[in-house]
Amino acid sequence: MNLVSARTLPNAYAVHYADSIHICDIAAPHCGSIPAFDIGTGAGFPGIVFAIRNPNNAITLFEKSNKKCLFLREVISELGLGNVRLEQELPQHLYRGVFFARATFPPAEFFQIFRGRGVTGSYLVVNTGGKSEPVNAPHDFVEKENRLYVLPEDFGRRRVQIFGYVPRETKTN
Repeated sequence: MNLVSARTLPNAYAVHYADSIHICDIAAPHCGSIPAFDIGTGAGFPGIVFAIRNPNNAITLFEKSNKKCLFLREVISELGLGNVRLEQELPQHLYRGVFFARATFPPAEFFQIFRGRGVTGSYLVVNTGGKSEPVNAPHDFVEKENRLYVLPEDFGRRRVQIFGYVPRETKTN
């Protein structure tokens, strides 16, 4: 169905599944009882993986593509994932939760999008290649975690950074 890049298919386990598992397992302790949101989930990475590994946490997947939404509805139904909601449009109202956007936006753009949708007490999960320097967040984001991990089958290292959102008007020293 061309849901992911054809060049990644032979290595899907390492490139998509294992990467998503690491991201979800690092982010899960920050969720507590707040919901998760996967912006631009594509084929469900990491959103569907998060839903499977964290069945007591609600997650909303946002995906614009009709074709990908059709696939995701089938996956959600087949796996009986009652903790997943699928939306095509990202509403403009504010959310409190943990936000993922794996391979969807460059970090600077993700921070900007998040500013219009997150509230104090929300978290942003940023993942990059392990050879890259840690992301420097804008002043209204506080780094809570920075972890490197290794993908199987020699697919390199990756980095996950989790940032808490503290808008200027609520920031404390």
